[in-house]
Order: sequence, then structure tokens, then C-alpha cells
Amino acid sequence: MSNMINSIVKSNLKANKLKNIMVILTIALTTCLLISIGIITSNMIENQKQLTIKNYGNSHGYYRKLEQETVDKIKRHKDIEILGENSFQLGKNEIDDRGISIAYIDENGLELSNMKLIDGKAPIKHNEIAMDETILSVLGYEAKIGEKINISYHDTKGDFVEKEFILSGILPKNITGEANKLHSMVVSKELIEKEGYNNKLRATVRLKNEDKLSQDEIREKITEIGKTFGVDEENIKFNDAYLMWMKPDTTFILTGVVIALVVIASSILVIYNIFYISIVNKIQEFGKLKAIGTTKKQIRNIVFREGMILTLISIPIGVILGYFVSKSLINTMINLGNEMGIEYEFIVNINIIIVCILLTFLTVYISLLKPMKIVSKISPVEAIKYNENSNSKKKNRKGYIDLDVIRLTKANLSRNKKRTTTTLLSLVLSGILIMSTSTVISCINSEKMVRQSMPGDFEFKIKYMGFDYEKEKENFIKNNPLNKEFIQNIKSLDGVKNVNEIREVSVFTQNQGRYKKEEPDLKEIEDSIGVYSDEMIKSLDENILSGKINIDKLKSGEEIIINSAAEHWLELEVGDVVKLYYYEGNKKIEKEVKVQAVTSAHYGGGFITSIDFIKDSKYNTSISVNVDKNKEREINKVLTDISSNYNNLEYSSFKDEVETNEKMFFTTNSMGYSLVGVIGAISLVNLINTIITSMISRKREIGILQAIGMSDKQLLKMLKLEGLFYTSITLISSLSVGSIIGYIAYKVMQNTGMHYAVYKFPIIPTTLLAITMILVQLFIGRFINKLFKKESLIDRVRYSE
Repeated sequence: MSNMINSIVKSNLKANKLKNIMVILTIALTTCLLISIGIITSNMIENQKQLTIKNYGNSHGYYRKLEQETVDKIKRHKDIEILGENSFQLGKNEIDDRGISIAYIDENGLELSNMKLIDGKAPIKHNEIAMDETILSVLGYEAKIGEKINISYHDTKGDFVEKEFILSGILPKNITGEANKLHSMVVSKELIEKEGYNNKLRATVRLKNEDKLSQDEIREKITEIGKTFGVDEENIKFNDAYLMWMKPDTTFILTGVVIALVVIASSILVIYNIFYISIVNKIQEFGKLKAIGTTKKQIRNIVFREGMILTLISIPIGVILGYFVSKSLINTMINLGNEMGIEYEFIVNINIIIVCILLTFLTVYISLLKPMKIVSKISPVEAIKYNENSNSKKKNRKGYIDLDVIRLTKANLSRNKKRTTTTLLSLVLSGILIMSTSTVISCINSEKMVRQSMPGDFEFKIKYMGFDYEKEKENFIKNNPLNKEFIQNIKSLDGVKNVNEIREVSVFTQNQGRYKKEEPDLKEIEDSIGVYSDEMIKSLDENILSGKINIDKLKSGEEIIINSAAEHWLELEVGDVVKLYYYEGNKKIEKEVKVQAVTSAHYGGGFITSIDFIKDSKYNTSISVNVDKNKEREINKVLTDISSNYNNLEYSSFKDEVETNEKMFFTTNSMGYSLVGVIGAISLVNLINTIITSMISRKREIGILQAIGMSDKQLLKMLKLEGLFYTSITLISSLSVGSIIGYIAYKVMQNTGMHYAVYKFPIIPTTLLAITMILVQLFIGRFINKLFKKESLIDRVRYSE
């Protein structure tokens, strides 16, 4: 009997090659989608975890402001696997546009910070130092242990130090540091003692049995250990980045599960519909088999085997497609990462592929349940005379004296409402997903994102180098590089329209809002007040979150503008009165002002007012340059050359910043479009299968209609009308519901701090969706018309499934 079942399955597969192609294509695309999502997601998680370890190390947390005695006690605690000692930053400087940071770290600390020496040993003597090969090359030295090296730096005592060191160890290169031109130098504990630097230490720790502990348990245990040895809670910190990627929290896992369920549900809907149509059309064959003694189990087995064989053919195709799709997208992310100094690699986790394959089998199995139930329960007599349009509830048949193409189309669509509804549902859900995703992607405005922190085409900003901020600020006020002469030189360049100055001075306010919750012991909060020209204040209009700008009231000193950071931390709103005070020498001057408006722009200063209040350019902290677009490239080259002469100025270009952001978003956008694109392709396959199968199953009926006078032109019109029905419902539903969901998502983005999001209807994706739907309908119509023409009218009238 098993051989007979195999023969029947083989014959069924040979009999309807078109249906098999549709099923294989659908399952392959479903597998491709699941594999792609699995590989991309696992790559993002694993790469982010490795990147986090490279940047933040694999410690669980640290205790700060400790005496040596306390560090030694914590090290001996039974739950501590490894403890590393390190100091606060002792010195820093900039050498050839590269920042250096100097601190003491012991061997364990280097290991926990992912800075394990590639050669030599950690510094022990006061004149020993460890650094990476890149900064050694910049300084003009060889990466050779024992090499004498001269280093100059600003130390924590406010002094500028020039000192000769001996190279004791070589640190590994940090790709993020390389890209950002930031380098670490490690010195000994003996240097701290000899030079009289702050000897408070930081103990970086990693607990035992990480794999058995949750994030919360690790945090609780670290806190408990710290309190045991008298460490204040404010000095107990966690390696949040590592903890998050070590074990993603419940929200992260739940998000992944929801996405997976949506994908699986969409796939089940489509695959079920295709199997249902293909198998229901053969129920009369199963009736004949039942009539000759085939059991229910054997009938179900025929359907099941047929589905599994097609699945076995489809899965390898889907796995290969999924591999190359995910590799292509990950490679894009790798290339972008390399440009931004982020090291990624393509990782294939075989367990992910196995799970996705099992999910595909499960999806197909669920899709087969209903057709298997239908064929196994129906009696031989009912099966032989089975009509998929039959209904247990008898209805009076409504006839027409005149029959036209429109009535025929309506009858065809309504004869199997379940099939029509299922096909429409899969198309509409895909369309909604495409529209809502496209809307979200279209709303991300890279230019506005950069414009929130950069008002002009180019910008120069003061860069603080040392530790003594107040001392450096005093020096800048005495000798500010952004002086009148500097500004005049830029204004004189051909193509420069204007140069706007931003000046800042320190200002204080009482501790309130979120600041008070975070730092309850602080009596006052230091911020800065930025003064802008009238032109710059007017430009804030496009970034106003609440309130309305009134320049006259700003100039009167009655009102003030605040940025979104001040609004958040001080919990201020438009109309609130805030008391600000500043110092002139030892004299404290207080001023009450009313909040006029809140802006998302962060050009300088948490509080913003008119430049009339500070007329001296010695308080300049940045300048923005607006230029003629035709001469932007030439001016950029000149300004870049000017900036190279100042190591205490940061220079940036609006266009370059926008380009960097667009590259960053490109990978995310590609993944989003790829996901909805594959789901859309599956739904289109479902549509093609539905219409073609419906037409083939009605071949005899259409043959009879043509025999009594229906022309080829009318047949083609009927096909186009059916396609138009699916296309119009899909587009109307997608455009309405998808746009509403997309707009809601945009508002959520705005309300969660993404003020650079600008609502934009996704015209291109919408147009592509409409064109694709229309082209598919034209293809189906032409294909069926040509298919019918291959057979004579007599053969079609005689046709029986």
C-alpha cells in the first residue's frame, strides 16, 4: 500500500507543475525570509556583543573612589572572579589631531577592558608606559620594548607636563579609537604616588558564574558586595552596555518574539491558501480513492507527503537565498562600520538555520491541517460530487436574464468567498506593512537631525584639552581663537554669505526636576546661557517644540528660550518662571525669567537669549558659516586648511555630517525594505496562484461560455476586472490603514525625542507598490489568455480535473 501511496503522490506532483512551482516559490521565499531575519538578527546581536566587549570590556561593574585597603578586601570576596585596579584619568593631550588619555591600569584591569597587552608587561616603575602601535608611529617611535619615549600632557593638577618614559608594553589597536583618533596610554601606580596625584582607585570587577545569573541578579550582587565594604551607592556603577548584550532584557526578547510571530503568521496565511486551493481542486480524485478502499489515514498521508516533498525541494532554495540576502545586507553594514571605525564580521550560526528550517516545516504542516481534514472526513459519494463552493446552508440561486462580463466577474469572486478573503487578507496585510514601514523610514530626516546641532553650512567650535575647565575657559576668554580677526578673515572669503557667532557664559539655577532625583544633595545646577543673533533666533522656528518666539521680549530680558535637554532635566514648561543667577567676581546676581519657548536645537547653551546681552566676542564658543552653494566645495577646502592650524578648534561640515548619518541609516533602511519586500513577494505569489488556479479549475466553464459567444477580448476583460478588484482593495486598504499606522509611528518617534523626524508620505514606495500590482495583473491576464489559446475550444469544453 505504501508503494501505491508513493505512486499517487508522484503522479499528483507531475500532473500540475504550475501549482508545484507556486508552492515551491512560496515556501522558498518564506524560508528565505526566516533565514534572513534569523541570520541578520543573530549577527546584529553577536556583533554588538563583541563590539561592546571591545569598547567596554567584559566586566560587570566597578566601584570608584576607593582606598587600596578596600580594593584588597573586595578582591578577596568569594563571589569575585577577577578584579582589576585602575585610576581616574591622570592626563590628556592632543598630538597631530589625535587625542591621548593617560591612566593607571593593572594587568587584570587591562584584561577586563579588552586591552590585554600583545607584548611586554604592564608598567610598574614610575617611568614606564604602555601604548598602541599607531600612537607610537605618530610620535615617531618604534614599537620596541625598552624604547625611550617623550610624552607631553595636561595633568589633573592643571600643569603641562613633559616627561620621558620607557615603553614596557604594547596595547592592542582599538578600531573605534583608531577611527575617532583617540588612544589610551597606561602608566604605573608608582607614578601616582611619586607625582602626588589623586590616589583614589577604581575596582573593576567580574562575578563568578555569569551564565547562571540574570542582569538583575548581577546588579544586586555587585551592590550588595559594595555595601558590605562601605562603598556608597553613588560610587557603585555597572557596565550597562555589556550587561544588556550579555543577556538581552525581557523587552528585547519580547520584541524579537513578536516580530517572529508576525512573520510566521503571515507565512502560514499565504502557504495555507495555496495548499488549500491546490488540494481542494483534487478532492474528487480522493473520493475515487476512498471508493476503492483507501483509509482516512492513507488519504491524509498522501496530502502530507505531497506537501513535505515540495517543502524538501523548497527549503534548500530558501536557505541559499536567505544566506546570500543576509550576507549582502551584513556586508553593507560591515562596509559602513569600517568607514565609521566599527568592526563587524559576518557570522553564520548553524543553530539559527536549523531552527528556521524547523519553523518552515511547522508552518507548512499547519497549512496542511485544514485540507487534510477536509479530504479525510468527506465520504466517497460527497467527494466525487464535491464542489468547493457548496455550503451547508442552501440558498436560492439568483439568475440574470442578461449576463455580462462584470456580472461574471462578481460571480467568480463570490463563488469562493473564503479563498477570495484569504488572498485579499494576505495582500492587504503585506501592503499595510510596506506602507507603514516606508512611512517610518521616509520620516527620518538626516538633514534636520544634523541641523538641530549645526545651524550653518560649516562650523568652528572651541575644544577644551585639559582637566581644569575653568582655567582653560579663562585662557580662552583672554586669547579666544574665534576672535574678530579670525571671523573677519572668514567673512572676506569669496562666497561666504554670513558668519554667526554663539557666545556662552555659565549660569546657575536651583536643583529641581530630574536633576534633583538623580543628585538630591546638589543645591544648584550649573548650565550655560547661549546668546544668538536675531537671524539665528529666527532660524529656531523650525525646531520649536512648544511656545512661540518673541525677539522683543528676549531682548527685554523678561523671557528666555530653553532647549529640550533643559526642559527634560529641569522639568520646565512654557510659562514657567525660573530663577537664574551668575557671578561677577564674588558678586551673585539673580534674575527671574519666564520660559518663552522650548527648542529641540542644541547650538549652545541650555538657556537661550539675544546676543545683545553679551557683546564681547571673547565669549564666543562657536561660529557658523553660511556660504554660496556654488562655492561650497572650494570654501570647505579653505576652511579645512584653516582648521589644521588650530588644535583647540573643532571643524565640521554640514554636508559631511548629513552624509555620515545617511550611511548610518542606509543599512537599517535596507533591512526594513528587504523584510517587507520578501513578504510582499510571497503575497504576490499567493495572488498569482489564486487567479491562475481559479481560471484553470474553471477551464471547462469558460470553454462553454466561449462556445456560446464569449470572445477572447471579453475573457481578458474578465481577468483584468478580477485583478482590478484585488489591486484596488489592496491599494485602498494599504494607503489608508498603512498611512494611519505610519503616521501614529511618526508621532511616537516625535514624542520619544526623535525631533528630527519629519512626516513625509512615502511617494516612491507607494508608486512602486501600485506599479508592481498592476504589472502582476497584466502578466496574469496575458499568461492565462496564452495558456487557453494553446488548447482548442473542444478540448477545454471536455476538460475535467
